[in-house]
Amino acid sequence: MIKTRSFIIVCFVLTVSFIKAQDSIPQIDSKFIFGLYGIQYDFTREEINTASRLIYKLKNDTIIVRLKTNKKQIEAYRKSGNKKVADKIEEKSLIKNLRIISACIKYLNYCPIYFMDSKSQEYFTQTDTLIISDLVPTDQKKIALNHKRIFYLDFGQLYARERSSEWKYKDYGKTEEGGSSISDEAFVLRNVKGEQLAPPFPFYSVITLQGGKKSKERAEPIDEFIKINAVDKNAKLAKSLEKVNEWDAAILRLNYRLIYYFSKVTGASATAEQTKSWYEKNPNKHYYDSWLQIEKKLQSILSKESHFTK
Repeated sequence: MIKTRSFIIVCFVLTVSFIKAQDSIPQIDSKFIFGLYGIQYDFTREEINTASRLIYKLKNDTIIVRLKTNKKQIEAYRKSGNKKVADKIEEKSLIKNLRIISACIKYLNYCPIYFMDSKSQEYFTQTDTLIISDLVPTDQKKIALNHKRIFYLDFGQLYARERSSEWKYKDYGKTEEGGSSISDEAFVLRNVKGEQLAPPFPFYSVITLQGGKKSKERAEPIDEFIKINAVDKNAKLAKSLEKVNEWDAAILRLNYRLIYYFSKVTGASATAEQTKSWYEKNPNKHYYDSWLQIEKKLQSILSKESHFTK
């Protein structure tokens, strides 16, 4: 009888300890972070711990934004005599990449970022030397960087997650990147192997203005955070800061989700003042002069005013 009572007491203590341990795990608002379809996720402790570890790692590492220039496709069309098609693809690709760069400089400040053409991927992994994209005007074109201490940010395919096993109990709840596409217009964070990160980590943001009002409210005071005096002297550049396009909104949401998740893990609240401090401590301020030139070039292409690029 005594042994039975002792056993019951031990079981009770272990159960209480287990519940307390679960309560100590950060509770992530999955509907907010992954609100594309309002899907709720049943995260395991291992998944939450992995995501929490990665959010710290990302803060201290680097994001490399990979840009697709489609140069091989463009050259192929030109060689075959289809100059008009080549020019159209080149212009479309250029506009897309300039929008990506501009949005990232304005709104992505969670950690340091660099811009690289996808064609430079192999050279970077072999030499630990990053070649900065020619689309970013800068005197420093090469940077020594450990290719194992970075994350990639791509624009393109977002793949669904599928169960890793349909019959093994030990794999219950585990998922892996599948082959079916959720969207072909999304910003997606990937690891050094090029694999999508996994929820509950906020690893993606789809190009859409579905949350337009809130995104616009968070974007409107951007001129308070980006101190570029030259913008005040140019009405078109000033207007580009006031108007939130879908690229800006997507990067804005991604950056805000990273901050929000970090605040959940650390137990802090993501208040407006706290968010503002992130902009004031922006590790990517050195891009502001480049942003002026990039935005001028973009506006020139969009408005077809050649004098704007001077």
